Amino acid sequence: MAPLMIGRYRIVRLLGSGGMGEVYEGYDDQLQRSVAIKGLLHDRLSPERRERLRREALSIAALSHPAITHIYEIVTEANADWVVMEYVMGLSLADTIVSGPLAPGEVGRLGAEIAEALAEAHRHGIVHRDVKTENVMLTPAGHVKVLDFGLAKWTGVRGASDDKITTDGIVVGTSKAMSPEQALGKRIDARSDIFSLGSTLYELATGRPAFRGATPMETMHMVAGVEFTPVAEAAPNVPEVLVAVLDRCMARQPADRYQTADELARDLRRAATSLTAATVAAPALRSSQIFVGARRHWQLLVLAAAAIAVVAVTGAMLGWFAPRRPLTVAVLPVEPLIAGAGAGLASTAIEDAIVTGLARLNGVIVVSGRDVRAVARAGKRVPEIARELGVREVVETSLAQGQVGQPVRVSLQRLEGTTGQVTWGEQLDVGTDDLLLLQDRILTALGDAYRGVPTSGHPESKDATREALGAYLTVKERLNAGRHSRVFTEEIKLLEAAIDQSPHFLGALTQLAGIERYLYASSRKPPDLQRCEDLVARAAKLAPDHPWVLRQQVDLARVKSRTTEALERAQAWTSVRPGDAEAWSSLAVVLGELSRFEQAEEAFRRSLMLLPSVPTLNSLAQAREHRGDYVGARDAVRQALERAPENLQSKGVLAEVQMYAGNTAEAERLYRSLLTGRGERLDRIHLGNCLYYQGRFAEAAGLYGDAAKMDPSDYLALANLADTQLAMRNTEAARSNYAVALRICEREAAAGSRRRALLETRARCLAQLGRGPEATLAIQEALAENPEDPNTLFMAALVASVSGDTNACLAWTSKALAANAPVVFFTGPEFARIATDPRFRALLGARRT
Repeated sequence: MAPLMIGRYRIVRLLGSGGMGEVYEGYDDQLQRSVAIKGLLHDRLSPERRERLRREALSIAALSHPAITHIYEIVTEANADWVVMEYVMGLSLADTIVSGPLAPGEVGRLGAEIAEALAEAHRHGIVHRDVKTENVMLTPAGHVKVLDFGLAKWTGVRGASDDKITTDGIVVGTSKAMSPEQALGKRIDARSDIFSLGSTLYELATGRPAFRGATPMETMHMVAGVEFTPVAEAAPNVPEVLVAVLDRCMARQPADRYQTADELARDLRRAATSLTAATVAAPALRSSQIFVGARRHWQLLVLAAAAIAVVAVTGAMLGWFAPRRPLTVAVLPVEPLIAGAGAGLASTAIEDAIVTGLARLNGVIVVSGRDVRAVARAGKRVPEIARELGVREVVETSLAQGQVGQPVRVSLQRLEGTTGQVTWGEQLDVGTDDLLLLQDRILTALGDAYRGVPTSGHPESKDATREALGAYLTVKERLNAGRHSRVFTEEIKLLEAAIDQSPHFLGALTQLAGIERYLYASSRKPPDLQRCEDLVARAAKLAPDHPWVLRQQVDLARVKSRTTEALERAQAWTSVRPGDAEAWSSLAVVLGELSRFEQAEEAFRRSLMLLPSVPTLNSLAQAREHRGDYVGARDAVRQALERAPENLQSKGVLAEVQMYAGNTAEAERLYRSLLTGRGERLDRIHLGNCLYYQGRFAEAAGLYGDAAKMDPSDYLALANLADTQLAMRNTEAARSNYAVALRICEREAAAGSRRRALLETRARCLAQLGRGPEATLAIQEALAENPEDPNTLFMAALVASVSGDTNACLAWTSKALAANAPVVFFTGPEFARIATDPRFRALLGARRT
């Protein structure tokens, strides 16, 4: 049974427990911050273990370093000791590399941070003795925190008393992370930690431990004999500059290793800098090759170096090495000027062939699909479309009645973006009964249009049978039209049949992977994720550097909340396709999720240099909004609106920014414009939210009611409607709608849905129906799925406020605001009972400033 309080700290949840102890997340109401509280299990108490816990506290307290957890105090209560320390959010490095090794540059950067933390400990006479991936956390900001000094050993003057707890000759530590002298029970010093850090970095670079036996004892024997596969063999892609550092760290004899962690940190920093700078590098030569070559041919090397220097200086002066903008091409939706059942499918086939063909051209970046459809409205001129999308040229196609015996005439044109002038054009009279032949005709014509541009050899539609292509295009036509079966049942069957017939059909594989990923993001059902992972893996084997595959890999890592993996995938995408603006935009989004905001801004800047488009500016605005930079968000979206004053997506982003920034009157004006322009259900809900935060509950209720009528299963609209009714003191109607919304949530949850909005709405309804304990469990369930999401943290504060738990409300409010939840969220009537509390007002006031 978890305690409710430890000292002055309120227990929030159990973080973990092991054979000897347990760790809780607590909250300090006095200082309004989260803490981690570590203690021994009551049935495991002994003088030796209590002394070891005390020594861990003393070890950490002696240190002051950003990469080492801070200790606050020791609490003794009921004959038990508890160490209260900094609460660190993030993942352990062990969890981070579950999906694969880190990029070499990241290994060097993180390794340098760990080495600097160890150097601080060593300067105070402390040897950690248990450096391993499980004991290092990676924070959302992308930095490390070294944990668990429970086995730390004091050296020097304080070492004598420390030996009473763990003496030389007794082996302590984790087998895979030990140094050879540690495994043999010999006397150790700081160089033991250096070996363990080398072993840890080996695991980060290769994805597996250096020492891994069938049993802990077998692993210790391997460590004692330093028997491991060299880095260069385990991961040939790791550059020599990093291999050399790891090899030196893991030398058998301490005298052959780095002698100080400071020295190791400097070399890791240098390695990280060189590896990060080298975005695309040639195969690395081993140092022995370089030195032998230098001895034999030093005169030639000097002359070559001088020549290279001249070329480099000249190239820099002339801009030869500046980022080269690719040819960016927008593919407009095919306009069918004829009627008939087959016209729509033929149009889809032609557009797909053009997109597929252009994607195979080196140095050509294709913009198509949803982004193009969002701006290419009827009557808009080509220069306007090109300006909004940031492209240099446009491919336009139309279908008309063909000659006798040929159903359609295809007019295919290549247009210059700035002027709209035709630079190439061709007309084809083709049949539509054979879609494979139709696509071949289009691809042949496209080859003439871009004659001389080399191809990449990526797969194309000829890898599909006629039946498989027909099924795939049927799905694309439906999705382009915005219609599909419930949970994509029919579309999945069609694509599965296409893949069964044509296993190498890249378009079908990536299309189905995208649907399965969307389903997993919506419901969090593991089978959807497994299918998506399998499909992406199959696609990657066919075309590992195809933009469709690279995009799927990044999006898959993001939906799995593996942001470090997503970062690695996005970096690989920019390395393979450095001229692809979408790659840089995806990298920017991932960097923002890791709170590496300066790097995210730089990646967005690179994306906009390559493709200065409205969609990318909207993405930049949303990224800035999510970190609470409303001024920067408004600037980005206003740039988008300067390019496309009537762009509805940009108006929606600006309206959201204005509402979250507290400018509800301006947000209302924008939302009303959107409601007039497109009148979607979500537009009604968003405008209702805006009015709700202005206290105009009756108007908000009308909009929520309209949305609920448009979709009676919309639990969010129903719960929002109930909120307004409760605010207007129509309690009976509110309870009825909360109950209906709750039943819908329960039904979908029973079917396996884990959607964030569903989990949050369920918790909210339970709280408003007076079922406080159930609401608390429900919001904990939501937090387990989305521990750092500002919306979920806000909902935890709301549930606590409605349930009457002031301290919990303050704690979750603090967390939500720290995660950049908008202040306006906390101005609703749900927080009326706590609105005058000075602590609550101070939290909101601090965020506003």
